[in-house]
Amino acid sequence: MGHEAGGKLSFFTLSESILISICVINYCVHCTVNSSTLKRTLRINNRDLARALELKKLELHSAQNLIMKLRTENQSLLHEKVQLRTSSNVQSDFEQEVNRRVNVSIKLDLDTYLS
Repeated sequence: MGHEAGGKLSFFTLSESILISICVINYCVHCTVNSSTLKRTLRINNRDLARALELKKLELHSAQNLIMKLRTENQSLLHEKVQLRTSSNVQSDFEQEVNRRVNVSIKLDLDTYLS
């Protein structure tokens, strides 16, 4: 990767920029380098690091928004599940009561018919 490649601006990744900065600093420690070249290189790397950091912050914000959305959706689904269980239990109780009454009625009718 580079800064100007065929007229297109490209950015280093965060890890690439850190490695470049370390290499530049190590290079400067071991031999003499034109200070303007060093400043320019460090400025470019700083800019790339700042851009990479901003991109990571945006990704983190987006991920946090997605997590909140999924938590809200999960809470809503859990609430709906509880409501369905409650209504199905009520319906089940209702059906059991209807069946009991029908059976009692049939038994009474049958007893009346047989007597």
